[in-house]
Amino acid sequence: MGAQDPSARTTDTSSSSAPASVGALVYWLVVFRAPDAAIVGTRLRAAGLVIGRDTRETFRGDRKLSRQHAELVETEAGLEIVDLGSRNGTRVRGATVARKRLEVGDYVEVGSFGFVVARARELRQLDEDDALVGDSHPFQKVLAEIRSLAASRANALVYGPAGTGRTLVCERVHLRSRPEAAIVWLDARATEEMVAAMRAPRSILERAEGGTLVVECVDEASAATREGLPVLFAAAERAQCRVLSTAADPAAAGRFGATGTWALELPSLDERRDDLPALVAHFARRIGVDVDLSSAEHAALATRAYPGNVKELFALVERLARTEPEERGTVLGLGGTVGLRSHVVRIARSGSRFDAGGTRVDLATSPRLAAVLGALVEAHGTERGSIDAEVIAQKAWPGERIIPRAARNRVYVAVSSLRKLGLRGVIAHANEGYALTGDFVLADDP
Repeated sequence: MGAQDPSARTTDTSSSSAPASVGALVYWLVVFRAPDAAIVGTRLRAAGLVIGRDTRETFRGDRKLSRQHAELVETEAGLEIVDLGSRNGTRVRGATVARKRLEVGDYVEVGSFGFVVARARELRQLDEDDALVGDSHPFQKVLAEIRSLAASRANALVYGPAGTGRTLVCERVHLRSRPEAAIVWLDARATEEMVAAMRAPRSILERAEGGTLVVECVDEASAATREGLPVLFAAAERAQCRVLSTAADPAAAGRFGATGTWALELPSLDERRDDLPALVAHFARRIGVDVDLSSAEHAALATRAYPGNVKELFALVERLARTEPEERGTVLGLGGTVGLRSHVVRIARSGSRFDAGGTRVDLATSPRLAAVLGALVEAHGTERGSIDAEVIAQKAWPGERIIPRAARNRVYVAVSSLRKLGLRGVIAHANEGYALTGDFVLADDP
């Protein structure tokens, strides 16, 4: 998907002349899709932001954008997006809008860009633990609680809907507080295991002494183990081991003595949809497969429901990574692949190589073609966006004196070769020359 490491993500606050007060919640646009893969994950300060080719360097090379395409306005009612009479329109959750009130988690498409609307503090407290991914305000509050809980010796109930990461949070609390000690896991749903633990708690608690005992899914404990849970928790406290319990229903967990002195609630993915860009990029790296999605597929990923929360998102990204490009539309519920590119073309900024249709093409042995593609990449970042054939010839055949007609013929042959290699539909005629267009991204290493 081309997103960079979250630890390298940047925050661009230049769209507002008046900084927010310390601790204030600020509206952001988080880049989920962009012509340049390096800026995916960047947060742009939303209030006062004007999106367009003439407004800032970030948008200059996107030929699908109008010079002044859309504006973000913060009112007393919240954040609104206003289309400025653009050529290609502004879409929110797939619908073209002239003016629209935005909610956190909305997916906004403008030109070749896709943004997720976020609201979080201006000064982020990024967590050093790369297993806990998310910049959203709800998740940053969870990170702060994890740090505080880890610094204490308190027992705790970690609760939230299934798939929100309850097990991961318990693991991170333990590793942040007592990494040298043991962590012992019990599943309250496993009747035989729990009955054995309650009959002979010493063997379990000796293993967890000085460390952490995690009892998962206490609200789903079987009738045979419910009465013994409070006894087990009391014995664990005497053994001086921390007890962390997990549950979806905190009230039911409390009836079995699992509340502890601390209750840490995990938000659903729907409550932290602005973390989608970071999570998708994180899961893609974790799987070890780069997945290129079309604009329609990005939109589907950003707007679909996730009743299974983060766990479901991971399973979906993994499935997309293992699915042939032409079948991904079906996986995302798009009803096939009509109108979708089977694979987003990725072009090296140097022009030395590209990936098209899943096939990597190295132009090291074709320096002329590499020079032509490099010239097109360089022109794409300019205001004009295109480059004359004669100028391309000068860059690809430096030092040679070529009459204009011959230069145009040479470039035409080179462009035809690049198209045959996989760039058909990406290199187009423009003015008196050529330009990169369509569904592609620039990357350091495609």
